[in-house]
Amino acid sequence: MTRTWGRRRAEDADGALDRYAYAFLAGGRRRVVESAVVALTEQGVLSLRATRLRSTGEAQSTHAVEHAVIAACPRSKRVE
Repeated sequence: MTRTWGRRRAEDADGALDRYAYAFLAGGRRRVVESAVVALTEQGVLSLRATRLRSTGEAQSTHAVEHAVIAACPRSKRVE
């Protein structure tokens, strides 16, 4: 028996993996963060200018990874 301790599974209702699970399999945690930054930038939630990343609005998604990325850069954060 496996306990998840309140964690959401990386599967959709039909058992398919979500995009961040695939990103993790392709490149680990760093790839997950890079994928979230790209998705949030395309949604207009994050602004990426030169080497600075900042939040510009509320996320329209409820995915925990995206909320964690937004919380990590409340103002302007240097991109490494």
